[in-house]
Amino acid sequence: MNTLPLPTELIIIIAEYLEPTFCLNFALASSESWRVCKYLLQNHTLRFKKCGDLDITTVSLRQKLRELISDPRKGWYYQRLVIPKLSTFWDEPHDEDCSLFHAEFDRIEIMYSRVRAQRTWLKLQNEGIRAHPEDRSDQNPFVDPMITVLVHYLPYLKVLTSPDFSTEGALWAIMQSAVLAYSQANLSLAVQLPFQHLTTVVMTHEQHDQNVGIDPGWVLLLNRIPSVRQIAAEKMQWNFPLRNPGEDSSSIRLPESNVEEYFFVQSYLDPPTVQTILASPKSIKRFTFECNTLSLHLISIWRETIEILRERTGQTLEHLVLEVPTLSAAGSERLAETWIKSYTSVNRKRGTASKSSEFCTVSFRDFRVLKTLRTVWSILWTDLLESSTLASQLPDSLEVLDLEVHFFNEHEWKRLVIELDGLFHVLPKLQSIYAEDPRYGHQYCKCRTNELAEKPYTRIPGSNENPLMRLLRDSEVEAG
Repeated sequence: MNTLPLPTELIIIIAEYLEPTFCLNFALASSESWRVCKYLLQNHTLRFKKCGDLDITTVSLRQKLRELISDPRKGWYYQRLVIPKLSTFWDEPHDEDCSLFHAEFDRIEIMYSRVRAQRTWLKLQNEGIRAHPEDRSDQNPFVDPMITVLVHYLPYLKVLTSPDFSTEGALWAIMQSAVLAYSQANLSLAVQLPFQHLTTVVMTHEQHDQNVGIDPGWVLLLNRIPSVRQIAAEKMQWNFPLRNPGEDSSSIRLPESNVEEYFFVQSYLDPPTVQTILASPKSIKRFTFECNTLSLHLISIWRETIEILRERTGQTLEHLVLEVPTLSAAGSERLAETWIKSYTSVNRKRGTASKSSEFCTVSFRDFRVLKTLRTVWSILWTDLLESSTLASQLPDSLEVLDLEVHFFNEHEWKRLVIELDGLFHVLPKLQSIYAEDPRYGHQYCKCRTNELAEKPYTRIPGSNENPLMRLLRDSEVEAG
C-alpha cells in the first residue's frame, strides 16, 4: 500500500530534483520512500564517482558555467575544484551569456544582502562586467565574477585547490563573505551558502614566483568555514602580527573552527603566527611543519612552536611532524655545523647565571594522546642538561618515534643508540623506533615484538608521504 499522497511515478520525478543529501533524508523517512528513492541514491553514488574533479584549466569556464546554470543538478557531483592563477586566465563570455551571468550576480547580491555580509566586492565585480569595454579598468573583469557564480553551483565541493590565494582576488572575497554569512545566517539561508561540504583546501605555490609566499591570513579565514577539516599550504611565509577575521567588530560571532589537520611545507611561520592560527580550532589532531630555513634560529622557532602546540593542542594532538627539507650528506653536514656553532655559543655561557632559553630542554610529556612523532634529533638534544634523558622528554602515549639526525661526529650516534635502546623499557605503548643519519649513513630500526620486526618497516608519514602532499604535487602537474 502506498502511504505517500502522490502516485509513485510523480514522486520519482519530484525526487530527481532533490539534492543528494535531501534525497537521502527523504528516503530514510519510511520504508515506502526508501523503495521509491533507492535507485536514485544508487544513481547519485555512480555520478559522484564519475564526475569527481572540475579542473577549469582544461575546460571553458564560460561554457561550464552556462551548463551548470541551465541544469544545476550537474553541479552536484563535482567534489574537487582546481582553479588556475586567475591573473593569467582569460575566458570572456559572449554577449548572449552576459545577461545570464548578470541575473545570477543579482541573485547572489540579494542573498548576501539578506545576511548583512560585506558586499563591496560583489558591487565592484558587477559594475566591472556591466561597464562598457572601453571603460573597464580590469584587463579581464569577467573571470572573478564567473568564479563567484561557479562556487555557488558546486554544493558538494569537498576539495579546493589553487595557486591563486592572494588577498585581492575572487576567492578571498568569496571566503570572507561566506564566513560572515555563516555567522549571521538563519537556517533557511544557510543552505544556500557555498562551501557547506568543503573539507580540504590545498594552497599551492607557483614555482616561478619565488619572492611572494602565501599569506597565512588565509588560514585564519579558512579556520572559520565550519566544514573545513584539513588545510595544506606550500611556501607560506609571514612574520608580522595577524588578526582573525571579524576582530574589529564585537557584534560578529564567527563560526567555530573544526579544523583537525594543518600541513605546512617549505614554509616559514614565526611562533606568534602559529599561536594566532591555533587560537580558534578546538581539536587539532595532526600538525606538519616543514620549515624552509636552516638558520641559527631554527631550533628556537621549533621549541617555541612546540610550547604553543602543547598549550593549544596538548589534549588532542595525535600526529606531529617537524622537519627540514630533504638534505644530501653535504647539506646535512652544513646543517650540523650551523647548529654546533649555536650550541657552542650557548655552551660558553653555561657558567653564567642566565641560561639561553633558545636551547632549553624540550618536553613532549604534556602531549597526552600523541601517538606518532617525527622530528629532528637536535630538538631533543640534551647535552646541555646532563640530568635529562630522552625518555623523560617523551609521552607515555607514544607508539612510533621517527628521528632525523644531523650529528657532529660518530660518537653522538653511539650515544643516541644507547638512549633509544632504553626507551622500550620506559614507554609502555612504544612499538617501533626509526632513526637515520644521512651524513654518516647510519640507520636504526627496532620494534618491540618480533612480529612487528618481520614486517617491512614503514616510516611515519612525513611531509612527502602525506596524502596532502600528493594533492599539492598533482596540482603543480595540472598547472604545468
